[in-house]
Amino acid sequence: MPKNPSVEAYAPYGPLEFPVYEYRSGATVFCDGETSYVENLLKPDDFILPFGGWIASTDEVTGKGYFGVWGRRNAKRFRRLLRERGAHITIVRQDQPGRHPLRSETYPAAYHENRLARKRLRMSQDSQGKSADRNQK
Repeated sequence: MPKNPSVEAYAPYGPLEFPVYEYRSGATVFCDGETSYVENLLKPDDFILPFGGWIASTDEVTGKGYFGVWGRRNAKRFRRLLRERGAHITIVRQDQPGRHPLRSETYPAAYHENRLARKRLRMSQDSQGKSADRNQK
């Protein structure tokens, strides 16, 4: 497996190994990890464009803090980003009854603008690919 230089920048002393929790609260999917681990790899600003925000919560049973995102697609992106930054995560999919939100930040305008920019880029790449196919024929 090729070495990713960005991994060494985020985890210079080796990979971090920690669980990431995926659970539902009502109809919403949440995905988070212990704050001490997540903040070593991601800063709150890293959550603006890809996720549209973040949520900080605490577990009244353990007293630990957690940092993560909401939404199924965001959960998938969150886990992927942690892995890209050098984390070896274990996904724990079960209810977290003691988990209570402390604070959340949302950035809907920045998130949707980034989403539209990615869509425009894909559309232009698709149209360039189609015109290249026509030129080869």
